[in-house]
Amino acid sequence: MKKTTEPRLPTHSAQKPRIPQSVFPYSPIYLVARFSSARFIPSCQASGISNGGGAALSLARRRRKHATSSRNARRTLLCVLVLFFVPSLARVAVAQIETEDGAVTSPELPTVREFLRYLEAENLQDLRLDTQLTRSLTRRLELRFTVPVHLHREVRFRSNGGVRQSKDLSGLGDAVFRAKYSLAQVDDIMESTRWAVLGELTAPTGDHDRSDGGVEIPRRLQLGSGTWGFGAGTVFTVVRNRHRASADFYYRYRTRHDGFQPGQTLSLDLAYWFRFHPVVFDPSKEQVEVRPVIELLSTQRFDSQGGGGSLGDEGLQTWMAPGLQIYASPRVQLEFTVKVPVIDTIDDVIGDRKWEAGAGVKIRF
Repeated sequence: MKKTTEPRLPTHSAQKPRIPQSVFPYSPIYLVARFSSARFIPSCQASGISNGGGAALSLARRRRKHATSSRNARRTLLCVLVLFFVPSLARVAVAQIETEDGAVTSPELPTVREFLRYLEAENLQDLRLDTQLTRSLTRRLELRFTVPVHLHREVRFRSNGGVRQSKDLSGLGDAVFRAKYSLAQVDDIMESTRWAVLGELTAPTGDHDRSDGGVEIPRRLQLGSGTWGFGAGTVFTVVRNRHRASADFYYRYRTRHDGFQPGQTLSLDLAYWFRFHPVVFDPSKEQVEVRPVIELLSTQRFDSQGGGGSLGDEGLQTWMAPGLQIYASPRVQLEFTVKVPVIDTIDDVIGDRKWEAGAGVKIRF
């Protein structure tokens, strides 16, 4: 009888597992309560998405219009979260640290992931929590919804007069919806070859017109971009006993809004995992699994457009990201990663990227 290629994944059980309470402080339920008004849920249940109120910022009618548009996108995405994903919390969780996996998760194993990351850059310090829900509709189609929350975002910039300014921001970022469709998956005893295609939609749910003392903060330092994003890619993964390698390739395009259009990007991510422990699985007992990970994450950005011309922020950025995955139990996975820049030729308002670190937990149901 053949073994599965993912021996740590639990098999389906008729008994519904208890949802750990530790998931909830920053879970999707928390996000809905934190970032929607008392009238938000009834508006979803009634006749669709309401228009939302005016902008909180009093910086003229044009900015109020843009803030209202951003708030409408935020409400739309949160309605999707409530009406589609929250019912799956009775069961939920799997994935990689940064690089995609070519496999589609089982429809019986939805996933919730809470990942906390910190970025240190020349003009930016950002502490962000990503809540990620993954649910497969079929054996071939997997959906993933990511809601980023900037817990603390300190930005530094210069006004038109050259005065150095800084501002602390916090709030919802741009939400991302990703679909994965498996084109091929060949499984054998402790072996698997996987190939899938990817589609991505980014919604402008984060504020993009915050200001400090009447001076508007540069768009790339804002909580959101104010633009819609569309992406397409592919991922290929090979598993051979204790070894796993994966590569994903993505193209991303952003629309134009209020005179600004982020540059298109091409990204290539490479990853290698090794099952350090156990060397051999013992099916008669539950074992903690430890996997060191090494990733190489590269993005080529093309020029952004703004102010009537090119912003000159084209360049290549490559990160080296060692990490660790620990399967503490069949249903709980811990993740840790550190990212350091290897190549960075991008010259923008964020400045030199220095380092990034992240830690997260995945819960399988």
